[in-house]
Amino acid sequence: MNPDQPNADDIAAAADDPAMPPFTLRMLLVWVGICAVLLEFWRQSDSLPRDLPWQSLLGIQLILWSAGLSGLGMRLWWWKQGRNIPWQPGHWLLCLVGCIGLSAILTKLVQLLFWRVDPFPNEIGLWIQTNIPLAISSATSLVMWGVVFFAPMRHVWRLAILPDAILRAFSWGMTVFSGFAALLMDPNQSMAKFVLFSSYVSISTIRPLPILILALWDGVMNQRPRDWMHWAGVAAWSLLMLFPFLTALVVTLTGTND
Repeated sequence: MNPDQPNADDIAAAADDPAMPPFTLRMLLVWVGICAVLLEFWRQSDSLPRDLPWQSLLGIQLILWSAGLSGLGMRLWWWKQGRNIPWQPGHWLLCLVGCIGLSAILTKLVQLLFWRVDPFPNEIGLWIQTNIPLAISSATSLVMWGVVFFAPMRHVWRLAILPDAILRAFSWGMTVFSGFAALLMDPNQSMAKFVLFSSYVSISTIRPLPILILALWDGVMNQRPRDWMHWAGVAAWSLLMLFPFLTALVVTLTGTND
C-alpha cells in the first residue's frame, strides 16, 4: 500500500473533523480566478463602464460576488466530502452574497443569449425573455427568505438579512403585480403611496445598520471563536449593503464634476 495515500480511517477522521480549514493560497487563487473570469465576461459583453468611478464600483461588485461564489463553492465541496464543519452566521451571509452574484450573472447571461438568438422577439418570445430573469430573481428571494426562517442561527443574525429580503420582495411585487404598481401611480392613493415609499426609503436607509452593529457586538461580546469565513461573510455582506450608498456617492461626485 502506498504510504502517501490516505486510508479509510484518515478519510473518516477528516470527515468528522469539525475544524474550519485554514485560509490557503489555493483558496485565494480560486477567488481571484473567479473574479478574473467575471471581469472578462463583463468586458466581452461590452458592459464595462467607461468612467473610472463606475469601473471601480463594478470592480467592488465583482470582487464581492466572486468571494460569495468562492464561499458557496467551498461549502458545497466540504459537504460533498462529508466534512461536518459547523455553520456560523457569516457562512450564511457569504453564501447569500454568492447566490445574489449568481443571480445577477445568470440574468446577464440569459439576456445576452436571448439578444443573440432572437433580438426582435414576438409576443411569446418577449414574455419568455422577461420572465426567465424574473424567475431567477424570485429564486434568489426565496433562498434569502429560506435562510431568514430556517437557517440554524440566532434570531438576532436574521436581522442582518431581513431588510434586504424585504426590499427584494417589494421589488418583486412591483414587477409581478401590475395592480400594485398602478396603486402607486394613482393620484387618489396619495396616502398609500406615501406609506409605501416611506417604508421603502426607510428600510433602504437602515439596511447596512443591522450587520454593522451585529459585527461590532459579536466581536466584542461573543465568547465563541469565529473563523475566517465568518468574518469574510460579515465583511462581504456589509459592503453589499453599503453598495447603494457608494453608488449614490459616485453619482454625486460625477454630477459635480460635470
